[in-house]
Amino acid sequence: LGSVRPVYVHEACHALMARLFGIASEGDWLHEGLANYYQLRWGKQDMRAIAKHLVAKGRISSLESLLDGRPIAMEDYAQAAIFIDWIMFNATRKARLLPAIRFMAKRGSTAFEPAAKVHFGAGIERIQNSWIPWLKSR
Repeated sequence: LGSVRPVYVHEACHALMARLFGIASEGDWLHEGLANYYQLRWGKQDMRAIAKHLVAKGRISSLESLLDGRPIAMEDYAQAAIFIDWIMFNATRKARLLPAIRFMAKRGSTAFEPAAKVHFGAGIERIQNSWIPWLKSR
C-alpha cells in the first residue's frame, strides 16, 4: 500500500482532532467516525456497500446511543463513519459540522444532541428519522 496506508490517515485524524479542537480521542463517535470516514475514503472503500451490509445484517444502533459522547464499540465504527458520510453528503449539513465540532469542544463533550439542536436545527430523534431512510437507500 505504500508509505501512506489508510490506517495512518485514521490515526492522523485523531491527532488533528486533538490538536485543532482540543478533543482527546476517547473512542467516541466523532473521533472514530471522522477517522474511519477518511480512512475509508483514502482506501477507496465503497461506503455504499458498507451501509448496505450494516442494514442487511441489522447492525444499526440508534443514533441516540451511538452519538452520546461515550466510547463506541469497534463494531460501531463503520456506522459512525456512515453517519459522517450522511453529514458530508449534503452541503448544508457539511457546512454545519465544523461549528458543531467547535460547539462540542467548548462544552467538553462529543455528545451530539446539544450540538444537533443548535447547529442542525433538530434533535437526535428527528435526525435519525431522516438518516435511516437515507441509509437504507444507499
